[in-house]
Amino acid sequence: MKLLILGLTLLIACGTISLAPTEMRKKEFTIENKNSKDENFNKLQLWASKGGQVRLNDRQSGNIVLKANIPCDAVPMGNGYAHDGRVWFLLELKAGNKQVKANFSDIQLTTIQGWDSNLRPSSKAEADKVISECINPIKETILLSLEN
Repeated sequence: MKLLILGLTLLIACGTISLAPTEMRKKEFTIENKNSKDENFNKLQLWASKGGQVRLNDRQSGNIVLKANIPCDAVPMGNGYAHDGRVWFLLELKAGNKQVKANFSDIQLTTIQGWDSNLRPSSKAEADKVISECINPIKETILLSLEN
């Protein structure tokens, strides 16, 4: 019995995938434009209000912070690619004169149904794929919102 319990403990410990380190699960970029700080802030504020949970909205500093999630099927989860995968992230936006800085951090994958108990992304390769396929396209939506 003790051997069975030890074996199950080892199986569970070895079978669980750990979340990749924080430094692998982040992405930063800067968008240059012709807008004033106030114009950039107003447009970012409108963009942020369409999705996510705004945690900070400070016009004076130009900072907007939100926690959000979007569909993402970039990384295998469970027995294959997640058909209901979501990538969660914290997004810090900083409106400046003629530029906007975006900092994505705490990037994590989940499934809506929770059928994959492993934490993802679990490696640099998975993190790079999630950033490339799911996070980088968000830059284009921010860019479009700043142009309008």
